[in-house]
Amino acid sequence: MKRARSILIIGALILGIIGLAACGNQDGAKTQVSAEPQPAKPPSGSTGNWGIPIYPGSEEGEYYVRAEEGQFLNGKPAVLESRLYAASDKVDTVVAFYKQKMAASGWKDKGWIEAEPMSLGQYEKDGGQDTAVVQIYVESNATNIKIDRIYAK
Repeated sequence: MKRARSILIIGALILGIIGLAACGNQDGAKTQVSAEPQPAKPPSGSTGNWGIPIYPGSEEGEYYVRAEEGQFLNGKPAVLESRLYAASDKVDTVVAFYKQKMAASGWKDKGWIEAEPMSLGQYEKDGGQDTAVVQIYVESNATNIKIDRIYAK
């Protein structure tokens, strides 16, 4: 019960962060979702072509890119990119990696929420025109890393 409550609270925080960053559909128009071409998968341990570090040895799972008509980030049309990875290391080890490597990749740390069984960090760069949320949690005996990035088109 306590774990479910923590997951619900953290999920609500994630949605709030993404909602504040996207600030979409200001004119009440319907949102249309279109898939953008997916770039090649970068190797683990690199930042790949999207500028966010990928945890070494992790395996990529789900991946999508959405450009929604009427979605904005700081007044500009925005794109949401989301990736999911699985790693075998402990959550604390993965969190430490992202705290160090995101800063080294030019991302400004906007804060972390660390509540068992999940940790969540928010980052931005380019004066807030590029935002990322890194969510790390254990599920099915794996440490999962979900990264959502919202950036101006």
